[in-house]
Amino acid sequence: MKGIGRGATVVASIALVVLMVFVLTPSTAAGASGTASPSASTGEWAYGYLQNYSVGPRYTLSGWTYEGNLVIGYSVILSENQSSTNASVFELTVHRTMGVQFSVKFCSPSCSSPAEYAYLFYHAWETTDSFANLTTAGTVLENGNSSVEAVALVNSSSLLRANLTETSSSVLPSQGGGLVDRSAYLSANVTSLARIAFTPSLGLFPLSFGPNSAGWTSSSAFAASGSVSVSYYHFAEGPLGTSTTSRSLGPYTVAPSGTVTLLGNYTPSQAQVFSGVTYQALHLTIISTTTAFSVREGFILVPAQADLFGSASEPWSGNQSGVSEATMSALDVRPLADGTVNGHLGIGASRWTFASSTANPAEGLLGSSTMIGSSTSPLTATPTATGSQNTVADITVQASPELVTQATTNNQCLLAGLSCPAASGSGTLRNGLVTVGALAVVATIIAALLIVAVAERRRMPPPTYPNARLYPPGADGRATPKPGTPAPPRPEEDPLDHLW
Repeated sequence: MKGIGRGATVVASIALVVLMVFVLTPSTAAGASGTASPSASTGEWAYGYLQNYSVGPRYTLSGWTYEGNLVIGYSVILSENQSSTNASVFELTVHRTMGVQFSVKFCSPSCSSPAEYAYLFYHAWETTDSFANLTTAGTVLENGNSSVEAVALVNSSSLLRANLTETSSSVLPSQGGGLVDRSAYLSANVTSLARIAFTPSLGLFPLSFGPNSAGWTSSSAFAASGSVSVSYYHFAEGPLGTSTTSRSLGPYTVAPSGTVTLLGNYTPSQAQVFSGVTYQALHLTIISTTTAFSVREGFILVPAQADLFGSASEPWSGNQSGVSEATMSALDVRPLADGTVNGHLGIGASRWTFASSTANPAEGLLGSSTMIGSSTSPLTATPTATGSQNTVADITVQASPELVTQATTNNQCLLAGLSCPAASGSGTLRNGLVTVGALAVVATIIAALLIVAVAERRRMPPPTYPNARLYPPGADGRATPKPGTPAPPRPEEDPLDHLW
């Protein structure tokens, strides 16, 4: 959630809600062919992206080695209903899921023969259920002066749920010498409900894309209602004992009114081709006087305070080691003037940029005057200082149309780590555009990182989190507690135990 903890000053000081942060060059946006067609008979269709990558080995600024696995993706399931009273109005019902999970081990001097090491597991997900009324009787201004017919957003409502789970275990030096076991557990939950209506309807994109529609704008006033609630729990244990933090924040209300301006453009060379149908890659930016909302897929509006994948600090940021941000760089749309595809609005897919990084726990210890486990010191450093940021991924991915059943299966991976694809690739995960076939074979494999024996047969303790069976630290699939390693939080201690 954004702005909580810093109050209304943060909300008032930010003036831009951006859909497109990374504008891709034509060379990175080569067309991709979809492998599945949407379901035509039900008016329901889907698109998405899911992949499991091997990461590393890489090196931190302090010379440590880190490597692991990254599972990243999103899926969008849509259905369309035509209004029975107005031929130009239609409703979209959308279920959207986005998730990032990575397992990383830090080793010094190397992961083949470490003397000191740390293990981090990070999992963040978001689901949004949205209902939007759109009209084909809207308008936008092409090139700032010519009013043309456009698809426009009349109103929408959205229910968002988001969660972060993070665990870490380490064997690192103590101030008095020797090696000390440390571990921590963090869970956070965000929920929001928001409704918004535009007057006039907010133009999104023209009904047709011609030579003169390379750029367009629209403006609208909005009235909104809704709220955001946040809760989080943090437990850490180190040489000075344990520390526990539990907070429930909100509900916080959304901005009740304001104005927005939309800026849109497209580049024909970035068009995507799915099942022989061409979709233009639209770049959309929304400027708001109140920064009330973040945008998903061009028309799903959620309170910016509830954006777990945004760039602002979270209330629990001082207790976390990993972060993930996501921004949409393009929305793939077939012009309605060219005819509908399988009987529905021509939104075929989208392109998103994900940036994930993590802090090396050892870097949080070095130079610190307090030892981990005290009531005033978190387990690990928040990855804001340059020395604490270690890139897990910086990658732009292109979704493809897929069967609704496949999207549902992919959601199991994004939310619970089930039925994830097998890891692919090795070495460094480079920044760039990545596409994946929608009907790729899905395996029930998730990253399992085994930390080798170090420091005279000492083993790193397994991660201590409630769903450890899904992400076993060893080959036997069991998370056997090590003496001295704290147990997972008891149900009565963790206000978010119902999520597990």
